Amino acid sequence: MVADTAGQKHDMDLVRTLVPLRDTPPGTPLEGTLVGILGIDQDVTEELAKARSESLRFALLASGGTGVSLFILLFLIVLKADRTIDKGHQRILRHQSEQQKTGDALQLSNNSLEAALSELKDTQRQVVQQERLSALGQMASGIAHDFNNALTPILGFSELLLTSPQRLENPKTVKRYVQMINTAAGDAATVVRNLREFYRGSDETEVYDPVSLNDLIGQVISLTQAKWKDEAQSKGININLKTDLAEIPKVAGKESELREVLINLVFNSVDAMPDGGTIRFCTRLDDNHVAIQISDTGSGMTEEVRQRCFDPFFTTKGSQGTGMGLAMTFGIVKRLNGTIDIQSELGKGTTFTIRLPVYIEEAKKETEAAPVLETKTQLRVLVIDDEPMVGELVTEYLTADGHVVESATNGREGLEKFHAGVFDLIITDRAMPEMNGEEVARAIKKQTPSIPVVMLTGFGDIINANGSLSPDINRVVSKPVSRLELQNIVNELSQ
Repeated sequence: MVADTAGQKHDMDLVRTLVPLRDTPPGTPLEGTLVGILGIDQDVTEELAKARSESLRFALLASGGTGVSLFILLFLIVLKADRTIDKGHQRILRHQSEQQKTGDALQLSNNSLEAALSELKDTQRQVVQQERLSALGQMASGIAHDFNNALTPILGFSELLLTSPQRLENPKTVKRYVQMINTAAGDAATVVRNLREFYRGSDETEVYDPVSLNDLIGQVISLTQAKWKDEAQSKGININLKTDLAEIPKVAGKESELREVLINLVFNSVDAMPDGGTIRFCTRLDDNHVAIQISDTGSGMTEEVRQRCFDPFFTTKGSQGTGMGLAMTFGIVKRLNGTIDIQSELGKGTTFTIRLPVYIEEAKKETEAAPVLETKTQLRVLVIDDEPMVGELVTEYLTADGHVVESATNGREGLEKFHAGVFDLIITDRAMPEMNGEEVARAIKKQTPSIPVVMLTGFGDIINANGSLSPDINRVVSKPVSRLELQNIVNELSQ
């Protein structure tokens, strides 16, 4: 009993000892051992760290065999574990809560981004569609602009012949007017072909014709007279056109394309001189190139405009311009292996300088155009076209060459006439009501495989370019067709 009482008193003293020692600085070896083994909480660690090492060691050793001392140590361990578990659980809960909030925020952000992306894609599709429609409208305007340029002399000179009968009495005047009309019509036919210049480069195998720039300038002056002289004078504007043409060799190119280039530059100069002025043509030999200058005394360009004037659809004329003329000019000159340069100053005028390679005779020898073949026999030809004027023209071409012609205005009618008669050659349009040209050719070839079929179509350039020729078609010819071209094809197929 005495021993138990003494032990209990010792245990109580030990507990009391832990509290008064809180003012003792830490640092004893026993402190590190207890903290490392028991993993006591920081608060408890601070309590033990302040105990005097000798008193604490004595107290612990003295109580080594008593139950109360072991109970206190176990209590401290359990207390530490419980507090650690509780704090860990709280930290886990806080972490889970933070993760949930972060996840919710990320999901909300992701939803917002998806909505914004979807809206952006819709807007992008609308903008692209608007740009396509705008580009298509501008392209159509550009084509109309070039056609109107070509139609001006056609309508003008034909109107003069129709409304001024006295002019018909002068054969030279009539011939000159008809030549102008024919030339302008040929230029109109090249407008669609020239659209390809934006996406195809120079063909190294393409052989160009010899073109006299001095003669071409004379034609251009006559063809554009209605604009730079007649129209300008009707508005009280005086525009002079002067030339300074040197002795130069011919250049390698296409006459119709170069004529279109010069006409575009003349019209640009006229537009740049709303109060009148002077346009001047100059030519000279420049090494193995011929240089031609077209200058005016108009309003000139800023440096920004000069840098951009060859861009498709760029214009400073507002709704009056299409931005296609100079872009087309640039494309043609580059394809002909030439260069074009602009010098301009605001308020002082503009000068365009074009350099083109001199024509080399040897380059033409092997590809010289074949002479017109003589027709050995009179042919029986069936002409099928839903355009009455086209059908009539082709009929006149063939009749003038001594052929016997029968015509039809659509594919089904043409096939009926083929079955009812005997023919040596078929000439058919492609796009027609009821039966198109390819269907007609297929039906005719099925019955008579040896008969040649010529497709005369406005899609000729496209068909020949992409190689989509039907096996039932012997030859594809682009509209408009000249009499000489049709003669050669007909005579070749009749051999």
